[in-house]
Amino acid sequence: MAADRTATRADFESFCRDVRIPIVFIDSSPFEQPREYPPNVAFVGCSSAEIGGKAADWLAKTVNDRGIDSPDVLVIASTEHPDRQNTFVARLQAALPSAQITVNDQAMYDRKRSSEIVDQHLDRVGTIHAIFCTNDEMALGAVDTIQRRAAAGNSPQDLIVVGVDATREAVATIDSGGTAFRATVVQASRQVAEVAVSTLLKLRAGGRVETVTIIPTTIHPIGHASSAAHGPRG
Repeated sequence: MAADRTATRADFESFCRDVRIPIVFIDSSPFEQPREYPPNVAFVGCSSAEIGGKAADWLAKTVNDRGIDSPDVLVIASTEHPDRQNTFVARLQAALPSAQITVNDQAMYDRKRSSEIVDQHLDRVGTIHAIFCTNDEMALGAVDTIQRRAAAGNSPQDLIVVGVDATREAVATIDSGGTAFRATVVQASRQVAEVAVSTLLKLRAGGRVETVTIIPTTIHPIGHASSAAHGPRG
């Protein structure tokens, strides 16, 4: 997995060139375009843009079904995987032009930091309709704040939280139906692993492989039993 693609790309380029053995990146890649990959390198994973788009489409339909034309939406993200939040914002704004969207990309996939960001945002604006977090750990942090405020009688009504990853805790929280956590984007981790191993073995044997293989994502919403594998953080 390549973290902070902009800062580390040169290091990864020299690493891939110097080791001269097959390399398969998962989750994120240091290269933006297939033509930039060295001959011994491939990527298997989910599309960050698709993740953001899936979350936006689901949320747009959900708030439309509730009769909300101008939702106030908070996006809690990290500087990694920026396409998740960027595509989410663009897709949601296209579907709901009058939506008010605030993005905070400083949560660093941290539950406590996300909880604090939600607290500060609610203190500042009062009421919001939805929160999109670019991983489930941050979504659970958002839920922590909402639950604490609810216990004190100071929580927005019908608030919707959407996450990414379908971790076991997130799916269990969604399926309980007792919190604002309503959906998560599922990355099929088992399928990613299987294809990554197959790709690595083919590269090792000198075979031809797809330079970039994108595994489709799905949505796990409230009331829906997911059979997808549960993914790791990030």
